[in-house]
Parts: sequence; structure tokens; C-alpha cells
Amino acid sequence: MFKLRNPVWREVPALRGLWKEAFGDGDAFLDAFFYTAFAPERSLVADVEGEIAAALFWFFCEYAGGRLGYLYGICTRAGYRGRGFCRKLMAAAEKTLVAQGCAGVILVPGNEALASMYAAMGYVSCCPMVERRIYAGQTPLFVEPVSPEAYGALRKNLLPMYGVRQEGINLAFQARLGRLYRGTHCVFAIERTGGKAVLKELLTDGANPEALAAGALAALQIDSATLRRAEINGKMFAMFKP
Repeated sequence: MFKLRNPVWREVPALRGLWKEAFGDGDAFLDAFFYTAFAPERSLVADVEGEIAAALFWFFCEYAGGRLGYLYGICTRAGYRGRGFCRKLMAAAEKTLVAQGCAGVILVPGNEALASMYAAMGYVSCCPMVERRIYAGQTPLFVEPVSPEAYGALRKNLLPMYGVRQEGINLAFQARLGRLYRGTHCVFAIERTGGKAVLKELLTDGANPEALAAGALAALQIDSATLRRAEINGKMFAMFKP
């Protein structure tokens, strides 16, 4: 027998173990998530006779003026896979989020097999992205680190018309994973892991994003980084279910 329920704080070690088994993330990432972003009321687990067999978590964000639930960290323990626990958790989370006023649910599939599974559950591809390798330019851009609160206020004014609005815990989590900056004509979030840098977001006031990225890398003394940008002709990055 199993039941779906919210976890409790004393189960965080078990949730960390499940996450590490499923995704292979290290303690630095797990600390960032469970110390900053985790909340039992924004989480569901599948409990099989007292053992957590599967789990998922969510954030809230806004898109086109409506509230969305962002499903995150959907995972199942190896011995329980293939028994439909994630599908049941997702259905329960979707029902909860709609009851809490969400206009839909968004998630990012980890691979093509998961994307196919989510498509069969009614999710459609959205949020096209491109990734480009950017090298430090000759002229440093003015940049300075900012708090998640300041970043959110600046970001709101630079978002494209149908950009996803992120604030509060979402940006605090991002700040734990990397750094948030404002610069001339832009804001950006950068992560550095294992010697590699990723500009996970760069929003501009219309100025050339690649030139700004090159200047930002020069200012931060980073030789090169992957720039991730929303572009209409890019590869679909996320999936949405109304």
C-alpha cells in the first residue's frame, strides 16, 4: 500500500538521499536546495509502508499575468521505478496547484524519454532556448553583484512580454547556486561548476546580448562561458500543461 502526502522536516535526510540517487548532485547543490528552496507544503512524496519511494517539489512563478506551478526534482527510488509513482505524484500536484489558483504547470524534462512521457500526460513544449559559447571581450563591462531582491526588481523591468517572472525563494535559490549581477544595460545570473561557467540568464534593455556577455566575462576574469538565451528559433527547453 502507498499514500501520497507532504513530507516533514525530519525526512530531509531521506529526501537528500533519494535526490542524490536519482540525479547525482553533490552536497553543495543539496544544501542550496534544502536550506533555501525546500518547503514541505510545496512538496509531495509517495510513501510505501513508511519509506519514501518517490518525490517531487515545486516553486511558484508568473507567466503572462497568470500564476504557474513549476514542478522540480521529480524522482523515484531505483527499486520503485516503473510502478507509476511519478505519474500519480504529478497528477496530485497538478490538482493541488490548480486549487491554489495556478493557470498551469511548467517543468523542464531531463531527457527525451521523459519529454515523451510528459507529452503523453498532456504537456506541450515551450520556452525555446539557444546556447552559444561566448569568449571574454577586450573591454570589461561595468558589473556588480546584487541581492536576490534587487535582481528581481531589475529583472522585472527587462523581461520580454512573455517572460517567466521569478521572485522570492526562486531567486534566493539561484543566488545560492551562483551569483546574480547587474551591469550596464543588463542583469545576468552565472554559475560556475567544475571549472565551467554558464550564463543561465542574461536580460538586456535591447543592447546586443553577446557583446554584453563578452564584456561581463572580461569584468569577471572568466575566459569563456555558455550563454543560454530565449530565442524563438531555439530548442524547446520546457514543457507546459494548462
